[in-house]
Amino acid sequence: MMGDGDLRMLGARDGLVSGLLAVRAEIHARAYYPIDPRYTRKIAAREAILRPLRDVEKRIVESLDAVKLAYEKSLQPHPTASGHG
Repeated sequence: MMGDGDLRMLGARDGLVSGLLAVRAEIHARAYYPIDPRYTRKIAAREAILRPLRDVEKRIVESLDAVKLAYEKSLQPHPTASGHG
């Protein structure tokens, strides 16, 4: 049975995944339209928009990894709860 903490971690994970999908959709929408390589100002402008989005994507992935580790750790039995004693 899941406790409140487990449900909160799953909720946090769901929120992070939703945010990650939104950020990746925005990156994809902006990053993959063709720009002629001679238009360096357009490329620089696109990169100025994409850089913060990629930073946010990186932080979300790191947070998602941290939540995943915490959730996996919460599923492991506590060492003192072995039933001996």
